[in-house]
Amino acid sequence: MGGHADGPGIAFRRSRDRRRRHCAGRGLGSWHQIEGRKPQRISVSNTRNVRGAVVETVNPATWAEELLVRLHREVLLIPNTKSGVASGASDAMVIAGLPMGYEDVATMPLLLTEAGGRVTDLLGHDVLQGNGTVLASNGYLHDALLELVGTVRHGRDYQALLDARA
Repeated sequence: MGGHADGPGIAFRRSRDRRRRHCAGRGLGSWHQIEGRKPQRISVSNTRNVRGAVVETVNPATWAEELLVRLHREVLLIPNTKSGVASGASDAMVIAGLPMGYEDVATMPLLLTEAGGRVTDLLGHDVLQGNGTVLASNGYLHDALLELVGTVRHGRDYQALLDARA
């Protein structure tokens, strides 16, 4: 689950400013490069305890209150740092609320598994065929995080809030 052994053999992602690159090749590891520097092989953190784990957030304004509260009580929530999980800078990343498209998550399984991590949707299903949510983790915390967030609502009606402003 989340490894995609039959999927693409290479993945490449470039930062918006085009200065940073993250790539992976099946069986070749996950790599990060900053423009003008040599590529560095990266790997996930060794954190094994959910309590106090560093978890990146994507689109938290569109998350359900229950999801925010459940995570906030157990982990340290930080803004998204892009390649933080794969590089070990954070222990996990949660994307919820505003659903992600296939093009947003297509590279995640290979980039993360080659760094030693795991990625699914928040219900534990294949992220590429899931519900548009994402749980990317160092692998050690994955099942515990799924247990923590799997039974709560993940998104809220953010569009109603935007419409109320008009």
